[in-house]
Amino acid sequence: MAPATVKHLVIKYCPMLTASELTSKALNDLADAHNEFFIAKEVDEADRVKKILGGFKNVHIQDWISCKRDCLLKLLYDDFIAEVHKNYLSANWKEHAHAKVLSCKMSTSDKFWDWCQQVCTLNIVLHRTTSYLDDAALHNQLEAALEENLYNYCLSEKINCITTLKDWIKHILKSIQSLQTTLSRACLNKVLLEETANLCNAKCPTLTNNSHNVNTAAFSSSSLQYCFLLDPEKQKLLIFYNECFKCCHFYQNHRGADCPNGFPDGAKYKKITAQCDAAGNPRCKAENSARMSSRSAQPAQSTQSSKASKGKAIAAITNGAEANDSSDDK
Repeated sequence: MAPATVKHLVIKYCPMLTASELTSKALNDLADAHNEFFIAKEVDEADRVKKILGGFKNVHIQDWISCKRDCLLKLLYDDFIAEVHKNYLSANWKEHAHAKVLSCKMSTSDKFWDWCQQVCTLNIVLHRTTSYLDDAALHNQLEAALEENLYNYCLSEKINCITTLKDWIKHILKSIQSLQTTLSRACLNKVLLEETANLCNAKCPTLTNNSHNVNTAAFSSSSLQYCFLLDPEKQKLLIFYNECFKCCHFYQNHRGADCPNGFPDGAKYKKITAQCDAAGNPRCKAENSARMSSRSAQPAQSTQSSKASKGKAIAAITNGAEANDSSDDK
């Protein structure tokens, strides 16, 4: 069954208690509504019980009023409410309500103001009882039940030195507001820094750890290789195939001073032969091969002709010498 509630739409009319489960909070709300009604209607102390007897819709309370009307009309208002508490609430309702007040500890997800009002509401239920906490006792209870981080902050800011309950609550609310402002600014600055870093990374991409490791490993694993020396035979090939002495490529229209290719890569360098250049490019012009063969044949022919001419000269000299000898003998 849902707890009973108080209906008091018009302040000059008697408040109504609904026919539901009676609770200490409902009776406390009913007492507040009765006080407003008494003030608005200017009801005397002796007539107050008589004015409110018709405001109970609970069947059990109505039966009790019907049976005890004469006795109840002689009671003062506070005594009448005490009888209602005694007859229709559990025997230990004050102890249970007091235990709720003492065990209501603030958690990390609770907002201080909401939690504080909840504890105060539970304490108000105990009003007019010996278990009710006055301002000093409630102040001590709230301070002891604070969330740990908030409690440590209050100690650091000396808020615990404030003895008045209202001032203590006010200073804590002010401190929480300043903390929230500081945290909001810190979060905003963090977001701005992250966005700036992302923009910088987008404009200037850097190597990741993996790529850096891969490059380092590749460099360390590769051994240095050097180009072959240009001996006279290779120089002849470079001259014959119109190659550049710097890049060592076939059929180039430039020389080392204005070479756009640069020196050969030691890792990819190929030995210069009559079939390929330093970059491994094959000799592709047929006329150059014919020219190479003709040029290679010319030195051999010239050598043979020179040898033949030398032989003829020697033979002529020899024959001339023999002729002179024979003439002398005669």
